[in-house]
Amino acid sequence: MVNPDNTTLGKGLLFAVVLLGISSFCGAQSAGWGLWSGVLLRDVRPDSRFDYSGEYQVRLTDDLKTLKSHFFEVSGYYKANAKLESNFGYRFTIRPDRNESRLFAGLFYRTTLVKPNPKSGKFGLRLTQQLMYQRDLNASFNDVLLDSNTVRYALYLTKPFTPVWHGLVIGGAMYTWNAEYSGVEKLRAAIGVRLRRRNNDGILMLLVRERRNQPNSTVTSTVVWLRYEAVF
Repeated sequence: MVNPDNTTLGKGLLFAVVLLGISSFCGAQSAGWGLWSGVLLRDVRPDSRFDYSGEYQVRLTDDLKTLKSHFFEVSGYYKANAKLESNFGYRFTIRPDRNESRLFAGLFYRTTLVKPNPKSGKFGLRLTQQLMYQRDLNASFNDVLLDSNTVRYALYLTKPFTPVWHGLVIGGAMYTWNAEYSGVEKLRAAIGVRLRRRNNDGILMLLVRERRNQPNSTVTSTVVWLRYEAVF
C-alpha cells in the first residue's frame, strides 16, 4: 500500500530540486555548456559488506572547447545494513595548470518512499541522502593555491519506470571553508535517467546545473554528464 505522506514527500523534493536549478542561475555569470564523461567500475559482492570502485572522468567546459580537468578516483564502501552505507576514498585530479588530491569520507542513507509492487506493475520510489566530508589539497580559490575543506549534502530521488529505465532527480549543496573563502561554494541540481542492463551494467545520462561561488565571482554552468557503469 502506498503511503500518501511518502508520495507527497517525493513530489515536494522534486519541486525543491527544480526550484534549486532555476534559482541557482539568477544573477550570475554563465560559463556555457560543459561535459562530464567517464567510466565507473564497481565490484559488488552480495556475500560481503565491503565493495570498492574505480572511476575515470574527463570534464570539458566553455561550450566543450576547453579541457577543465580529468581525474582518477578509488572508493571503498561498507554496508552497515540495507539502508545505511559508508564510503571513503581518494581522487587525483589533473588540471591544465596543476594537480590536485582529494580525500573524502561519507554516509549514504536510503529510504523507500513507495514500495515496489510487481503484480500491479509499480516499481516504487526511493530517496537516498548523502553526507560527505572532503579535504582538497592544492585547490584554487581567488587565484590562490591552498588546502580546503568541504561538507556536501545531496538528495537522490530514484524512480524506476521499467526494470531497465530508471529516472533520477538530484539536488545538493557544498559548504566550503579555507583561508580565502567560507560559505556555500556550490549548488547543483540534475535530472536524467540510468539505463540498467540485466547484469547491472548501465549508462548514466544527466543534465546538471551548477552555481559556483568564489570570493570575487559567481559562475553558473550547464553540464551533460555521461558515464558507463560496469559491475563485476
